[in-house]
Amino acid sequence: MGRPGDAPAKQTLAEQIQRRPADDHRQSDAAGRIVRPGDQEIVGDRGRDDAGDDWQVEVGTERDAVVGHHLAVSIVGADRLPDSGYLRAKVAQEAEIEAGTIPYTILRSTQFFEFLPQTVDAGTDGDSVRLSTGLMQLVAVDDVAATVAALATGVPVGGRVELGGPEALGIDAWARRLFAATGDERTVVSDPHALYFGTELEGGELTAGDGARIGAIDFDTWFATQKQGAAR
Repeated sequence: MGRPGDAPAKQTLAEQIQRRPADDHRQSDAAGRIVRPGDQEIVGDRGRDDAGDDWQVEVGTERDAVVGHHLAVSIVGADRLPDSGYLRAKVAQEAEIEAGTIPYTILRSTQFFEFLPQTVDAGTDGDSVRLSTGLMQLVAVDDVAATVAALATGVPVGGRVELGGPEALGIDAWARRLFAATGDERTVVSDPHALYFGTELEGGELTAGDGARIGAIDFDTWFATQKQGAAR
């Protein structure tokens, strides 16, 4: 299953931020690490499932460079799903940042539209896909990049900001919408016990809370851009 923290996601986010106006950034790399004017650093999810060692190195590197703003992209609901080792690691990584001396902002984003195909395929069961009915509030990576750019040029929050997409549906319902758009004839089996990152979803653990920022790009708009990109 594609995770928000996997290399493709970090690279996609880095590429989207890189396309923003020149005064918005200085440089980025394929690991999702963006350095901006005023020694501000954005670190897209660099941790591993079993430890936060990569974050410890990153924070140490920032301290040596006198970085003024550490902006980390994490996952909405990470602290609400303790049975998932991957999401427990996200919570540990956030704690590492909070315990450091670098001024910081943690942007918790919901899952990306860009990972919907992988999320759906993870439930493959013969000629069908078996997926959780738990809600997922998908957001476009363009909206994440815009939010990262806005936060990076502001004052460190010293806490968390949440970002979600404009609509929350069950993962099974998202699969049906994707299949309708792509002509995929596989059957979607709704299973409330199907696992997401090794844990069952009871409802809205993956949705943003009150006061969250909401992305503007909906599924139809996102899907249209994917078709345009494939046609180039």
